[in-house]
Amino acid sequence: MKRSFCFIIGLMFSLQIPAQQTLRDTINKHEIGINLLPLLTLSSGSNINPSMAFSAYYRKFFGERYVYRIGIGLAPFINAFSNNGMLNYNRSIGQKVVFGQTNNKSTPRLILSFGGEKILRYRRLIHSIGAELLISFRSYKYDNSYIWYNAVSDPSKLFARHDSLDHNVDSLGSTGKFKETGIGVRILYALRYQLTKRFYVSASLGPSLVLLTATGEIFERNTQTTRQVRYFYPDITTVPFFSELSICYRFR
Repeated sequence: MKRSFCFIIGLMFSLQIPAQQTLRDTINKHEIGINLLPLLTLSSGSNINPSMAFSAYYRKFFGERYVYRIGIGLAPFINAFSNNGMLNYNRSIGQKVVFGQTNNKSTPRLILSFGGEKILRYRRLIHSIGAELLISFRSYKYDNSYIWYNAVSDPSKLFARHDSLDHNVDSLGSTGKFKETGIGVRILYALRYQLTKRFYVSASLGPSLVLLTATGEIFERNTQTTRQVRYFYPDITTVPFFSELSICYRFR
């Protein structure tokens, strides 16, 4: 991802655009953009950040200095076992050794953004600062399960949950399912570079802070009971610090 970012920024500086095309555009006041950063990350061979959203943007320019922006994105949470799939030692009971594992699953996170920018300088690179209101939604669940093996008769074997020999520990663990909403803000610094009369490359970066609320239920296997829960927690990764590298089109 860093190599892709450096390449695009270098391209911004190296391209030669005729002077009349770098003047302030007061005619085309609307702009749409598609975020290419997730695709560039994948094409470079890097693993995609689960918080990196496939997103699109709309901007409207008011005069020469102010921009209204809205965006929509889907962050593809990667379903996975905790601890990279490794079993965690829990306890030993006689010759039985117990291990635990948590499996996390989630829908993609929907992220909506509403905000504005103030353009600071018009040159080959158009600089601006701004802020956004962030709203997010997703559903997720987990399964915290335990299995055992016999240290004497099965010294080299570990059994998967629900295997044919039933090495599950049904009295341990829990499951949970939640609906999560978030609201927060992001402060951003944006760069925009004019490629042609109507096409631009846009990049933005900046910190974000989102307060997440998760409401759901947890089922405890040892007591066979279900309880309703609600959690509140802050998050700075809902929108990554560098989250946008877009190709944009301006029109009337």
